[in-house]
Amino acid sequence: MDDKELLQSWRALRFFNYYRFILATFLLILGTSKNPLQPLGSTNPKLFLIVSYSYLIFAFISIATLYWQSPKISIQIQLQSLYDIIALTLIIHASGGLASGLGILLVVAVAGDALLMEGRLAYLLAATATLAILLEQ
Repeated sequence: MDDKELLQSWRALRFFNYYRFILATFLLILGTSKNPLQPLGSTNPKLFLIVSYSYLIFAFISIATLYWQSPKISIQIQLQSLYDIIALTLIIHASGGLASGLGILLVVAVAGDALLMEGRLAYLLAATATLAILLEQ
């Protein structure tokens, strides 16, 4: 990968991390409001709050590591993708499963992460997300 492509990859990852941070913030705000938006956390509110807080903290740490550019970009993408799958699957579970309609959040995360990955790793990411949804169901 040449310098121009690497710079574009870092920029794309930065924008995707901003999306992750905004999503985590909205999930937390909507889930902790006086009248929480249904179905957020309807099945297991405690799990929803724990995962939402951790997702927000992870998003903040991910943004910070982008400015340091350490570890290298491929490792960051893989770790962030795995955490997206785990956190969003738990949020879906805590909100009543796929019937909650939150499954689209996982689709967006996997699609965005897959665009940043190289080669077969994108297929592995999609397969992992599929298995997570099947196990949740």
